[in-house]
Amino acid sequence: MYQKHMVFSDKELEYLLRDWKKKNIQAVCERYPNIKNTDDLPGTIGQQVEMNLTFSPNVSKFQFLKSLECLGYQMSEGSVVNSEELKQVISFQQKIRCDIIDGLKEYENATW
Repeated sequence: MYQKHMVFSDKELEYLLRDWKKKNIQAVCERYPNIKNTDDLPGTIGQQVEMNLTFSPNVSKFQFLKSLECLGYQMSEGSVVNSEELKQVISFQQKIRCDIIDGLKEYENATW
């Protein structure tokens, strides 16, 4: 997994991702308040997909950013909008965007 700005132990990352997953489920449940069973929620969240907590060094920073953007979008519902977990996801997005830009030749060649 892309980890340039992430200085967490595997255990800390596991807890962080579990917290994000809980908030994601909460946000989707708040988006669809008439659904009482999480199995009936739309998309893969309703299929009770198990979260894989193993990290792959093969995930590019671009894919990692896109995945965080998807998660942030999903978490932007109900009371989760003001949660610390969503703020963490957005912070990670910003750090990775900066890293991507810093690595671009066009940025390096731009005039100060």
